[in-house]
Amino acid sequence: MVAEWVKNAYGKDTNFILEVFMETDERPENIKTDIEALSELIDANQFNEAQTLLQQLRKKIGDDEPALVGAEILIRRKEIIKR
Repeated sequence: MVAEWVKNAYGKDTNFILEVFMETDERPENIKTDIEALSELIDANQFNEAQTLLQQLRKKIGDDEPALVGAEILIRRKEIIKR
């Protein structure tokens, strides 16, 4: 691997820098797959399974991950609307 001078990285989002300049994903592939599966469970109104996967993801990547916070809010909202 050769280090290169990178222009225009100042002020860029860290995810952008990871993906564009460092040529890596912002998340490991297994985490991305689990987050996609979580979204599919929520879309299918499978809230018990979604909650289980949500808890597993929280243990892996933490409580403050925006994708997980959003998923929890969406689950709550859909549960309330369903009643």
